[in-house]
Amino acid sequence: MKKILTIAFFTFFYISLGISQNIQQQRQQETERQRLEQQSIQHQRQLEAERQRQEAIMRQETELRRTRLYQSFIQSAQQNYEQRQFVQARQDYQSALELNQENAEHINARIAELNRLIAEQERQRAAEQVERERRFNSAMESGEKNLQNRLFNAARRDFESALSVMPQNATMVNRRIAELDRLVAEEERRRQAELRERERRFNTAMQTGERHLQQGRHEDARRYFQNARNIMPENSYRVNSRIAEVDRVALAAQQRQQEAARQQRRTTWLGVGALVGGLILVVIFGGSGDA
Repeated sequence: MKKILTIAFFTFFYISLGISQNIQQQRQQETERQRLEQQSIQHQRQLEAERQRQEAIMRQETELRRTRLYQSFIQSAQQNYEQRQFVQARQDYQSALELNQENAEHINARIAELNRLIAEQERQRAAEQVERERRFNSAMESGEKNLQNRLFNAARRDFESALSVMPQNATMVNRRIAELDRLVAEEERRRQAELRERERRFNTAMQTGERHLQQGRHEDARRYFQNARNIMPENSYRVNSRIAEVDRVALAAQQRQQEAARQQRRTTWLGVGALVGGLILVVIFGGSGDA
């Protein structure tokens, strides 16, 4: 019986000891759980605080960027206004207004003023466009007329003037300039052919004149030289020197003829004088013999 009680006692002791240790272990686990939970809560709070701090920094940076961008739009709008870039200035003011409504009244007033200026500018541009079209059409018509009249230099000036007035019509104008260049080249070929023909006729007339000059046919030589001068007036200096040579040679020939005529008359008069003198002597001496 005593043994049984002893066994029961020790059994109860160990059971109680195990329960006590289990309870202590559970308490330790609960304490650790609570400690970890506190650490987690503290960590979450730190994270939340850091998030809020970062968000505040980001809000400040965003606000700073918005402010700088707003100021940039305002400055750009003022510069474009001064440069009369009214459409771009209006866009800048509208962009600034989307970023900041504090100066909405002032900005809206500026936009209204820009709307008025843009409308006025468009009317002015429309009038300028009408004037450019008028000048363009006038220059093109003048160019076509000069082209038909083969006044190529004037036609080129007209077409180039039209191109400077409306460069966007370059394709059409360049086609007419290409046609002009074709006609100019054709005219140059014709002119060169005419020049060669004139040179041929000129050389022929000059050669014929030189041949007549050598043959002493001075009038024929002068006539051919004058014909050569009429063919190529630009060579008048050369031709005039040959005509002067004809006149010199003709004058010398005329002087020789005159001198020969004088010599002939002198010889004739001398012969007549001798004959008359002889007759006189015959009469004189013949009369003396009769006496």
